[in-house]
Amino acid sequence: MRRSPRQNPSATPCPACGANRNSVTDSRASRGTVRRRRYCDNCNHRWTTYEVSEEVIRSVLKVARTSREIREAAGRLSLLANELDALAVLPDDTADE
Repeated sequence: MRRSPRQNPSATPCPACGANRNSVTDSRASRGTVRRRRYCDNCNHRWTTYEVSEEVIRSVLKVARTSREIREAAGRLSLLANELDALAVLPDDTADE
């Protein structure tokens, strides 16, 4: 069973004619990449695009009393612990309710 193609407003231009009107006929995800089969609505050319997700490296900027900045990679658990510590010192707004 063939699915109907989906219009993609932010699609890549057709490599054959340069038109921005193209449709995605098939998408498959595997090991951090997405493979998309596309065809141009203008010239009917077909091609494949591969999309790779980028890993974001979280870092923490520490400023010492000597005004020296230090950047270091932060793990997920350490960021969560720091956020919970910061929330603990905030005033409780729900006391008035």
